[in-house]
Amino acid sequence: MSDFEPAAPSPRSVSAWESPRVSTDSGEPLGPPDRAMTTMDQAPDNRNSAEREVERRDDPGAVLLRVERTAYALAGIATLGSLIAQSIPFSLGVVVGAVIGLANFRAIRFIVARGLQSSSRAGAEGESAPRWAFLALFFVKFAVLIAAVYLLITQTEVDTIGLAIGLSTVLLATVAVSFRSALRVNKDG
Repeated sequence: MSDFEPAAPSPRSVSAWESPRVSTDSGEPLGPPDRAMTTMDQAPDNRNSAEREVERRDDPGAVLLRVERTAYALAGIATLGSLIAQSIPFSLGVVVGAVIGLANFRAIRFIVARGLQSSSRAGAEGESAPRWAFLALFFVKFAVLIAAVYLLITQTEVDTIGLAIGLSTVLLATVAVSFRSALRVNKDG
């Protein structure tokens, strides 16, 4: 077989169209094979950049990351605003509420991602996923959140209005990201 014919499928690869490995005079390969098409079911991406941008923008992971970043920004703005216009206990309530709200958001993301990974692995292997374990973990997380907020309100000097503002940053960030996405969809057509 010459260097310019398609490689025959091997047990390690399902691709029949890997590029030939061209080497220098010393026999060293010039580099890895072309990765344009590595498997039979993976076709080259012929979409235009606008279509790829829409798909990237609508990716759930990207949306959740935008929500998280927006929540961080809103928490910073709320903290700076409260430091300028309010007392230190109020500002402390905003900061503590934002930290608890963002930690709760990250915990939800983690639990849901693990639950989905477990379900997909179990489905592929023919076993049932322990969904009850993830549901129990979700409720334990919720109980810890409620207990933390209760203890903060009853046992500390944290301002409850500031705490509520801090806790609401994730909710406000979700609304803001959703609103921006809706505007993009209307603008795009």
